[in-house]
Amino acid sequence: MNQTIVVDIELEGFFCNHWPRTKITFNNQLIFFSEIENKKTLTFELDCVERNRITVEHVDKSFGENGVWDKTNDTECVLVIKDIRLDKASIGTELLSTLTFITNWTQEQLKYHDQDFIQQNAMINHCMGQLNFNGVINFDFELPIYEWLIKEKFINPARKSGSNEMRRGKGKFDYEYIVNKINSIKKLF
Repeated sequence: MNQTIVVDIELEGFFCNHWPRTKITFNNQLIFFSEIENKKTLTFELDCVERNRITVEHVDKSFGENGVWDKTNDTECVLVIKDIRLDKASIGTELLSTLTFITNWTQEQLKYHDQDFIQQNAMINHCMGQLNFNGVINFDFELPIYEWLIKEKFINPARKSGSNEMRRGKGKFDYEYIVNKINSIKKLF
C-alpha cells in the first residue's frame, strides 16, 4: 500500500568555517544535499511504502585535514534535527530521544583518537538528533502513519527504554497489558 505523505524535517546548523553540509535520503534515494544555515525546515512530499527510512547525514566536517578544524573552543560545525513531522504530526521528544547517531570516522580522527574514544563514539544512542561528527541518523517509520505514531509514541516507549515495569507487562501504556486487561474485562461479562 503506497501513500504520499508530507514530511517536514526541522534542522538547525551551527557555523564553524562553514555551515554543516547535509545529505538526506529517503528509502536510499537522495532528496536533499546542501548546507543548513541557522534554522531551516525542509518539506518533502514522499511516496511511502509500508516500511520507510529517512537518513540525515552530516558530511564534510574537517578534523584536521589540511590543517583545518571545524571546531574551536567557542564554536563547532554541528547539525541538529529539531523535529520531524509526518503529515503535520510531530515525532516529539518521545521519538527524538530514541534516535541513534552512527559516526563515519575520517582518517584524521582515526589517527588522533585512541581506540576507547572511537568505540565510545562510534554509535551514540539517545542523541536527541545531534550530529557532532560526520555520520548518519536513520529514522524508520511505517504506514499507516498515524497508527504507527500513536503506537511508537504512547504505547511502546518504555519498552524501548528497558523499563522493568514494561517488561513485566504492568505499564499503563503497554500494548500487551492493555489487551490482557480488555480480555479479562470481557470474561467478566
